[in-house]
Amino acid sequence: MKKFTILLFLMCSVAYAQAEDVMYTRFSQSTRTLTYYYGVKPSGSNYEQYNPGTGGIRFKQYAKEIDIVVIDASMLNVHPTNLRNMFYGGYINATDSLRLVNLKEIRGLENLQTDEAVTLEDMFYGCESLQSIDLSHFNTSKVKIFSGMFYSCAALTSLDLSSFETSAATKMESMFGHCYSLTDLDLSNFNTENVTDMAGMFIRCDALETLDISSFNTGNVTTMESMFTSCAELKTIDISHFDFSKVTRADHMFQYDHVLKTIYCNTDFNDLTSLENSDAMFGGCFALVGGNGTTYDTSLPKDKTYARPDDPVSSKPGYFTVKSTEGVEQVQSDKVQSTKVLRNGQLFILVGDQTYDARGVEIKK
Repeated sequence: MKKFTILLFLMCSVAYAQAEDVMYTRFSQSTRTLTYYYGVKPSGSNYEQYNPGTGGIRFKQYAKEIDIVVIDASMLNVHPTNLRNMFYGGYINATDSLRLVNLKEIRGLENLQTDEAVTLEDMFYGCESLQSIDLSHFNTSKVKIFSGMFYSCAALTSLDLSSFETSAATKMESMFGHCYSLTDLDLSNFNTENVTDMAGMFIRCDALETLDISSFNTGNVTTMESMFTSCAELKTIDISHFDFSKVTRADHMFQYDHVLKTIYCNTDFNDLTSLENSDAMFGGCFALVGGNGTTYDTSLPKDKTYARPDDPVSSKPGYFTVKSTEGVEQVQSDKVQSTKVLRNGQLFILVGDQTYDARGVEIKK
C-alpha cells in the first residue's frame, strides 16, 4: 500500500509538471502563420516553447516560411519580464542566424503584456520585411535594455514611439541600427538619463532625413561609438544638449555621413577630455562645415581634434556650430514670480535663487 501511494504521488507530480503553463508558439505551414499562446504546450515539432531566459534556437525548420505572427488572447494571462528575441530565432553559429526575413505582419500586439518586461533586446531583430509595428499598447516603464530592438528592420519607413516610457533604460546600443528605410524618427519623449550605451544607435539609418533627439540626456553615457555612422541623408544633427563628460568612446561617431553639413553644439561645449578612442570620428563627412566656415578637409585629423566649436580666429578651428537661442519670458504662477529661460536649446525654470530643468528637477549649483 505504501509503495502504491508513493507511485501515485510521483505520477501526480509528473502530471502536474507536464501541465505547467508556458509561453509557446505553433507554426501552421498551410497559412504560413506563427501564433503565440500561453498555456500547456502540446507535443509536436511545430510547437516550440518561448523561454528567452534559456537563449535557445527556435524556428530552425521554418524561419523563412513565416509570413504572419499572431499574438493569441491567452497571452493576456502572462506578464513576462524578458521578451528578448521574441520575433527572432537566434544564432545557429557565429555567422548564421534565424531571422524572420519574410514576416510581413504582426497581429494582436495588444494582447502582449509588457508592463513587467525589463528587456526587449533584439525583439524584432532581422524582421526585414515588416513595414509597420503597432506599439501603442506597449508599457515600457520597467524596460532597462532596448539594445537591438529594431535592428535590421529594413522595410520600416516610420515608427510611432510616443507611448514609450524610457526612464529605466540603461542600454540602447544598435536600437535602430540598419533600419535602412526610416525617413524620420521622433524620440523627443525619450528619457535617457540612465542610459550608458548608445553605440551604433542609428548606424546605417540610410534614409533618415530628420532626427529629433532633443530630449536626450547623455550625462551617464560612456560610449557613442558609431552612433550616427552612415546616416547618409542626415544634413543636420543637433547635439547642443549633449553632455560628453563621461563618454570614453566616440570613434566613427559621424563616419560616412556624406551629406552632413551642420553639427550643433552648446556654447559651453567641453573639449572631450574623457575620450579614450575617437578614431575616424568624422571620416568621410565631406559636406561638413563649422559655424565659422571651417570646411571638411581629408588632410585634417578625423578624430576628436576638430570636435569643438569652430573658432578659427582663436586658432581653434572645428566642425561644430554653436547653437545659441537665448530668450527670457516672465510668467506669473501660483503667486510666485518665475522665469523661463531658453538657453542653448534647453528650457530652465528660475524660482527665486533655485534653478530647475523642464521636468522640475532641481539643477544643483
